[in-house]
Amino acid sequence: MKSATIKKNTYFVAIGQIAQKVLAFALVPLAARGLGDDGFGIYSLAGAIMYFVLLMNDIGINHYITREIAKDRSQAQNTFYHAFLIKLLMIGINIPLLLLFLKLTNYPGQADTAILILSGYGILSSMIQLVIGIFQAHEVMKYEALIYTIEKSAITALAVFTLLMKWGLLVFCGTFLVGGFLSLSLGLMILFRVFRFRLGTFHLDLSFVRRLFVEGMPFGLSLILASVYSYIGILVLSFLEGPEVIGWYSAAFRLIALTTIIPMILVGSTYPALSRFGAEPNSQKTDLVYRCVKYLTFMALPLIAGATVLSTGVINLVYGVDYTHSIVILRILVWAAALIFYNYFLGGFLKAMNAQKRLVRIQVWGLIVNLVMNVILIQYYSFTGAAYATVLTEGFIFIACLIAASRFVARLPEYQFIGKTLIATCGMIGVALLARAIHILPLILICVITYTLILYGIKGFTLQEIVPFRMQKWMNRA
Repeated sequence: MKSATIKKNTYFVAIGQIAQKVLAFALVPLAARGLGDDGFGIYSLAGAIMYFVLLMNDIGINHYITREIAKDRSQAQNTFYHAFLIKLLMIGINIPLLLLFLKLTNYPGQADTAILILSGYGILSSMIQLVIGIFQAHEVMKYEALIYTIEKSAITALAVFTLLMKWGLLVFCGTFLVGGFLSLSLGLMILFRVFRFRLGTFHLDLSFVRRLFVEGMPFGLSLILASVYSYIGILVLSFLEGPEVIGWYSAAFRLIALTTIIPMILVGSTYPALSRFGAEPNSQKTDLVYRCVKYLTFMALPLIAGATVLSTGVINLVYGVDYTHSIVILRILVWAAALIFYNYFLGGFLKAMNAQKRLVRIQVWGLIVNLVMNVILIQYYSFTGAAYATVLTEGFIFIACLIAASRFVARLPEYQFIGKTLIATCGMIGVALLARAIHILPLILICVITYTLILYGIKGFTLQEIVPFRMQKWMNRA
């Protein structure tokens, strides 16, 4: 394992994920204002359905082939073509199911057309992620960063233009299709020109198609379960509370969802390397897992403290004074966000270790725990009950995943980083309380800088651990 390669890939994955998440999040308030209440509501509904269409068209194949190709790259071309064929076949299944769903639901106005347009983008995204899976298996994440950045930049620019021109909801949704076609074309061009993929080498093997389908199913089920139990709180609230309560909870939930970019970056850059190690414990794998846990702790603890102290300013800045109830929800959900950091990584680790079926069992129990806790706690504590149920569910999944993952690694060598993280976090909170009269944006920046400098000063990390390899060589010469 080359640590320089993982470090470089971490930066490229970060660029791609930041472009994907930040630009998507930035589009939300613009769409809310430009489309109006009804248009934005239809867009939100279509986006949620689009995500499930993406999962149904993927059925877990992307994660499976990334792991298998990372072990044996000579099979990349044959595996890609068979996986692409399965996704084409899944379109013939998913589209009729989607049309049947629309016929049964009878959504008003332009909703059906908007859902079909964004569902088309979901299918394209499934194909794009298959191409990116090949890049990840070869550990050349620079192409992933390039594709995601170009796609999201194009969608954002075109979407903003349509909002300014007031061309309406359907044209706005159509910009996603344009971005999807653009990124898929770019990805396929890279496969054929850089990786030298050739169509003439493909020979259909029905037994291999069946194997991909069967082996990918646990991965797909895991993704669906993770998505479902994340939204159960909102669903139960919709039955027991009014729409304004759902709005307060959703506002805080969206902010928490944005923080998942951190574990996504870490999993995206380390998943291929972990897949190559196999299930047997070894020192290299243990060292990599230890470093990931350490870096996640560096992010999780200050996130909890910072959100607790700065939640009022953050909510007022993003949503305004009408969402004061979201402040207490954010302070509770941030504990779930910290646990999600570890759960996302541990879930990816179990998949890399070929333990995805055990992960699915854990998630099924998590789904049951989440549903029971939401029904009980919301009746007594309303929207804060939904937040507490989310924390309890993530805590249950964390303990179960930690126990399941422990058999694949040797004992972690040391835990001193926890104490150093707490010291730096306390210093950051002290500065935040002293400077709380400052505007929230510069205050957040000051807190981040303070925390980083304290952690570096007490040797929580070294520059060699985080700077890119070329910059490190320049530093050594200097």
